[in-house]
Amino acid sequence: MKLSPKYKFITGLISFFILSLLLTANFEKSWAKDGYKCIQSLLFLIFLYPLIKKKILREVAIFIMGFNILCFYYYTSLFGEIDAGTILSLLETNSGETTEFLKTLDLWLILQAVVISFLATLNIRFIYSSLDHFKFKSWKLVLPFIIGYFAFLADSYKRSDKFDFDQAISAHINFIQQDIYLHYVSSFFQYKRLATKYSVDIQNNWSDVSKIPDESPDVFVLILGESARRDAYSFYGQKAPTTPKLIETKGLSVVSEPIAPAPQTRESVIRILALNDKENVDLNYNLIDLAKRADLPTFWISNQSRVGENDSLISNIATRSDQHFFANYGHYNKAGTDNMLLNEFKKDLKTLNSKKLYIFHTMGSHSYFCARVWKKVKFDFNNSKTNCYYNSIHNSYEFIKEIRDILESTNKSYKGIFIADHGLIKSNRSPFFVHGTGSKLKKEAFYVPMIFFDSQNIESKMINKEYYLRDFVHTFATWIGVKADKIDHELSVLNPNMKVQDNYVILTNMKPVSFK
Repeated sequence: MKLSPKYKFITGLISFFILSLLLTANFEKSWAKDGYKCIQSLLFLIFLYPLIKKKILREVAIFIMGFNILCFYYYTSLFGEIDAGTILSLLETNSGETTEFLKTLDLWLILQAVVISFLATLNIRFIYSSLDHFKFKSWKLVLPFIIGYFAFLADSYKRSDKFDFDQAISAHINFIQQDIYLHYVSSFFQYKRLATKYSVDIQNNWSDVSKIPDESPDVFVLILGESARRDAYSFYGQKAPTTPKLIETKGLSVVSEPIAPAPQTRESVIRILALNDKENVDLNYNLIDLAKRADLPTFWISNQSRVGENDSLISNIATRSDQHFFANYGHYNKAGTDNMLLNEFKKDLKTLNSKKLYIFHTMGSHSYFCARVWKKVKFDFNNSKTNCYYNSIHNSYEFIKEIRDILESTNKSYKGIFIADHGLIKSNRSPFFVHGTGSKLKKEAFYVPMIFFDSQNIESKMINKEYYLRDFVHTFATWIGVKADKIDHELSVLNPNMKVQDNYVILTNMKPVSFK
């Protein structure tokens, strides 16, 4: 029995809706939201039909939509969400980062994405061929999508007490984000808004800053780690010997529950480095400028690229230091293991004649994990990439140990801090540890280590506190021993009378959410 165009069209719509549900199942955890996204995507698909009349252009559009579905399915299945951070990484990537990403691809998931994309492409073509048999006037096909658009804006206006221009832009972006095909576009607009927001000249606005005390140590060391889960360290209960047990060490103070500001590098690190309040970060009050006002020279030593990667804003802060060294200056693919940074450290120490702050920005446990290892330990995890991840954690500890050994050999007194920008969540797909965003968001994405070390070599201890690292600048001021306007020492984890912090973190849409 041959189906009429009408029934072919209805069959196509139903099958497309079901296929869309499979796509959004990896994205949302709400059937209501899933259904809404599927309906809007369906209306957008029909909306396009009368606007693209040439056959060749229609085929190109179908191909682009099919490719979008492939990328959407793969990325949301593995990472949970395509967001501004994703677009930033795509636009500012290079061949080296691409090569490392390709090494982590899950072939079975790629095959699934290809099959879903192929079926979706056939489905779209089936719907369009059915529409070819109808003599619809264009407005009848575009009208449902336009009505939906204005209904969404009206609802956004209704929900807001004050609907200004910025909120209107946000409403448009949110509408676009509901669509499977336009989701990339909304993420791009979010990225552009963030880029505009932070594209300002940084000024040193610190005032009433006291000087470094004479009795403070010769050297301060701040190490920024990358993608390190707190529970991967033996200090925090990991059974595998990634580090010694805390009782086996000297001169360490480990904070029990540090919480990263955000689940991705850039938004997390800028909040660690500068004063911030929810969505707003005031780069004019960053810790490098605070140290400079306190007459503490600073030296930023980085294994992450200065330009062309997703930390270019971080580099703008870094280059405010008195000295800065980027081991792979603009070339991510030249990034070696973090121990290569130690030669620059040793060289500078030889000429040191005053107190100084060294800030190391390491690759830490950045994927591809195997490339981060210079001292390999045998772990009995079930696959090589998992073993490489835990080895990268071990090497982060080795990095601290080597810095301490260098400083001990110079007879210089020192204090140091090691913190990571964010954690990773476990996945059953390659690379097995991924950023926790979107539907994949879990608390582990915010669980990071915080380790103090010094030259006193007294018995190591655990500091039993929950601490939101977005207030790290206040801890930093206490740590180097200075006071300043805007600094609240009651927000320092080193303060025995630390006050209770607000319990929020920043998601990838740059909005605060309660961590509890």
